[in-house]
Amino acid sequence: MSGSAAAQRAAGRAWDFLVRQADAGFPDACHEMTFPHAQGFTGSTERQGSDLFARAVIGGLLMDLADAGFEHAAAAGRLAGREAEHVAAGRLADRAGGWSYFPGLPELPPDLDSLAAASALFARAAPQHLAGCEGPIGLALAQRRGDGAIDTWLIAASDPLQAQTVMRRAVELCWGNTVDIDVLARFYRALLRCEPVRAGAAEAIAAGVRLVAAAQRADGAWQGTWYAGPYYGSSLCVELLSAAGAAPAAVQRACDFARLALAEPGLSPVSTALCLWTLHTAGENAGQHERAMERLAEAQSDDGSWPEEPWIEMAMGRARGRVTKILTWGSCSVASAICLRALAAAC
Repeated sequence: MSGSAAAQRAAGRAWDFLVRQADAGFPDACHEMTFPHAQGFTGSTERQGSDLFARAVIGGLLMDLADAGFEHAAAAGRLAGREAEHVAAGRLADRAGGWSYFPGLPELPPDLDSLAAASALFARAAPQHLAGCEGPIGLALAQRRGDGAIDTWLIAASDPLQAQTVMRRAVELCWGNTVDIDVLARFYRALLRCEPVRAGAAEAIAAGVRLVAAAQRADGAWQGTWYAGPYYGSSLCVELLSAAGAAPAAVQRACDFARLALAEPGLSPVSTALCLWTLHTAGENAGQHERAMERLAEAQSDDGSWPEEPWIEMAMGRARGRVTKILTWGSCSVASAICLRALAAAC
């Protein structure tokens, strides 16, 4: 492992922190929200929570560590496999879409982002579970439009009629039903990983790649829907384009955006890490950005973690065309895994 001694020490402390969190079941990865019965929600309890999506993402980050040549690569792969087992156990039995962000909330349909995070993790760490993704992926592709667009919510005609009614009404009144570029980028990247076991995916992926590339902003970033700030969603888009070997000009603009952001002294640790990862994904030696790596190491807490930052973003009122409040949620474990991944790739 080359790179600055400070970055290497920070990576070691971060790994120890993540191992402790993994052994405890990543307790801070559970996102909880209140869905009041008085507002028409019908969950068995008003307080709903789940860690399935966050832990699927953490599993993917652990596999990124392994692929980046991290010194604990084998152990990272084993932890990712453990996370995959947890995510597989959370697959919905009564709805064809597979995974829901809050599986205990009848009004929230299974979604494309959760499916993508789960299937990508299985493809890398637990291929024995990929068969459980075939139906949901087929449902998603059946909803695909000619330009590659797929609605985020996965509601199947085979779902129980009452469940369909409840979910469709909530989409109309609460969630909104849009095509989300950040979600599509994750899904088509996952499909690329699953392609050896998913026949006929090439045409869909090619259309999805074109759609994502065309959605790039003039400054080189992408405007996501479900993630706070431009850096996480942009990193997903660059991962897709780089893996597909497509749109090199768009990738270069994204790298320019990341370099400019890294020059800003006030950039947060997670945003710094995402910019470094974007450059690494595009084939650039992120280790040359020594000051950014030093700032990342300096921001680390004594226990080896980095503080949580807003990650998931939910625009309340979006379905009605008038956003009244932006809710955000973050996880110290997710933030720390993102930061460790950047250090491992750059060192």
